[in-house]
Amino acid sequence: MSDVAPPTIPFAPPSGPLAGSDVALDVGTTAFRTLRRENGRLVGRREAAAYTVLPRRPEPQRLLQTAGIAFSRCPSGLIVAGQAAIDVAASFDAPLIPLLPKGELPESDPIARQVAAMLLEAVLGPQDSLSGRVCAMTVPGSPAIGETTPTLLFFTQLVQLAGLRPQVVHAGAATAAASFSDRSLRGLGVSIGASHTDLAIIVRGYETGWHRIPVGGDTIDARLIEKHAAYLHNRHGEKFPDFLSVREWKRNPERSLLHRDPAGLTLAQGYGDVVLSAAQAAADLLSRHCEVRTPTPLPCVVSGGPTAIAGFEPLWHQAIKGCGLTDRLGELRIEPDAEYETARGLLLYTEAGARAAAA
Repeated sequence: MSDVAPPTIPFAPPSGPLAGSDVALDVGTTAFRTLRRENGRLVGRREAAAYTVLPRRPEPQRLLQTAGIAFSRCPSGLIVAGQAAIDVAASFDAPLIPLLPKGELPESDPIARQVAAMLLEAVLGPQDSLSGRVCAMTVPGSPAIGETTPTLLFFTQLVQLAGLRPQVVHAGAATAAASFSDRSLRGLGVSIGASHTDLAIIVRGYETGWHRIPVGGDTIDARLIEKHAAYLHNRHGEKFPDFLSVREWKRNPERSLLHRDPAGLTLAQGYGDVVLSAAQAAADLLSRHCEVRTPTPLPCVVSGGPTAIAGFEPLWHQAIKGCGLTDRLGELRIEPDAEYETARGLLLYTEAGARAAAA
């Protein structure tokens, strides 16, 4: 896998003993992403968090070898992982299998664990360049600080085996850090992911409040699949959820939460539930938030896949107003789901900690 330079982004100047040496790892339900500094530039890597199993027959194997697509073997077929799986699944009438269904790595699925380790190695890059570096990382459904989950334990152990020092950060805190680097790293971040919605308050780069909602885009995808029969059928008559088509349908530039066709209504109702839950969680966090001096209202940013869908902004503002947050929040930002935005926030967040430690 080759390095890909992400879009040019504003970045806080390096300072402190760890600045410039960190690696950001965003383990997402739909993709794994890394961002790191190499020779004075930012380098990003990405792989889709999915795989497919093709029939173990001469024809698929020959076609994969001719195309130069890496694969491995298992008793049930040929495993193709990452973006390559998305590229070949439809061509071979094979289902695309999410690696982290509901944000969790299946403990009893050795193939999924093998694929996860392989994709993580691909996005981290050469191991000889990693030793001793801090790895600021997000994992879907990260628990409260000091707690753990089997999925979190699996990925932090892999990061340690690569020679890195893992530092787990909530996605909401990374979102706030990415958006409010010009506001002394102070604000409320709302990250609407595929498996979870994560909220966090940061003040001067420290997380002071956090809440997780176990609902995200995948929940809405499942509703769309069930209610509108979005299934694939193979040559044996078996049916599989067509996650890829649903995600592509949602990303259509003409998609809107204001459409009133049956699928559009399902989409709007689903994200309406998500933003209302997020606004209620924000109200709860703000009710317990305090600062030493009388502060200005916290700015708020919401990011994630649905922010790019037409009609999201009025839906979010309606939820904020309905929960009585209009006077309790300052600037309201909505950030389109930029590819490396969470990873950028991870670097900013850890660099803020490095500067504080060195002060």
